[in-house]
Amino acid sequence: MVAEESKAKIAFISKPLLWVRLALISLVLVTFFILFLTISTLNVETGHFNMIDLISIAEASINDLILIGAALYFLAKTETRIKRNRALDALHEIRSIAM
Repeated sequence: MVAEESKAKIAFISKPLLWVRLALISLVLVTFFILFLTISTLNVETGHFNMIDLISIAEASINDLILIGAALYFLAKTETRIKRNRALDALHEIRSIAM
């Protein structure tokens, strides 16, 4: 009986979490859409930039890309963390039965 319950829990834990994946994909698409919208609405006049302006813009852009990448990496690991917590709960339950 315990083995059958464990087998069912393993099957449940190993299933992909579609809602997490869909939320991540939609968040990535919204992020890129907002980024595209922001870049496309910029009104930039050429010839008025000096080197300090270009360095400031490049630094801000690189910082934004790094932060967006870190946020997406964190969100991509959400499914793994949820599955890990479920597996640890199941393992704790099996250990409590064994004692």
